[in-house]
Amino acid sequence: MNVQRALDSAAIKEGTFLFKGTVDSPVKADLVIDHTGQDLNNLGRTADVRVVYLEKGNILVKGDDAVKQAVITGSAAGS
Repeated sequence: MNVQRALDSAAIKEGTFLFKGTVDSPVKADLVIDHTGQDLNNLGRTADVRVVYLEKGNILVKGDDAVKQAVITGSAAGS
């Protein structure tokens, strides 16, 4: 089984971030917020992570502090 993995990042400015791109079909992604500035490889089990499915359309992630408790809308495949 050939599993492709891509890594991307975006800066959070004034509480918002943006990714743009296209996918042919829904793709499972891990959304990780690095609150400590340690780098993804050093976050360990306390990482603020949420699964989201990337697909055609706009997907909104809305929350206060933690992506773990964020509300995700616009993804028909669910999260």
